[in-house]
Amino acid sequence: MRRGLFVIAILFLLAACAPPAPARRVYDPENAFYLRNREDCAREGRDFLINGEDGYVPVLREPGAGPELDRIPNNAVCYAFCTYQGRWALVLHMAPDDGRRTEGWVALDGMLAIYNRHDFYADHADAFYTCDGDYSALQSAETIVLWAWPGSGIKTGSLTHDKGFRVTEAWRDETGRVWGWFWLPAESEPHWVCLSDPSNENIPGTVPPPFPWTAPVPIGYGRE
Repeated sequence: MRRGLFVIAILFLLAACAPPAPARRVYDPENAFYLRNREDCAREGRDFLINGEDGYVPVLREPGAGPELDRIPNNAVCYAFCTYQGRWALVLHMAPDDGRRTEGWVALDGMLAIYNRHDFYADHADAFYTCDGDYSALQSAETIVLWAWPGSGIKTGSLTHDKGFRVTEAWRDETGRVWGWFWLPAESEPHWVCLSDPSNENIPGTVPPPFPWTAPVPIGYGRE
């Protein structure tokens, strides 16, 4: 347990010293209610899938009050900056058809949380182990595919050769593939590589479906 807390603390400090994440992920809310009550809001920083009973969710100027600013249709994805009283989220939504930007408060029971790398960490960190295995597959690979997390199906880039990154922890999935995670210089988020098959770009995604939000997931590594 102590080892796990120490690792989390070190990773959090590294993340805090890293450059900011892309603009889509980090923004300064302009909502007046948030600016007045920011100390009572809990940072969230994740994507949600709209799942309203009426086929949409209304976006309000304040939690449970104020005029209706917009309606976001079901199956749209929005970014939640923070939550308030465990019932409301301050969201940012960009309409795909005309790029219209909407910022306001949406009831959390009208949305589903989209699984992300922090959820993966919370689910599997206990199974991480010190990586001291064979790196021959990396050394011989012409291309090393980088992933957001094991089984995500989300490629974050590639390397044409081993840049000397150091994989210190690994995880084995249910198929027997071994994965390791590491940081690249001047980047704010870690990457995963499949140590068993580093050049395979077609490793299938096995991401859990969106789920009802219950509570913030503690930061494990990097920042969303």
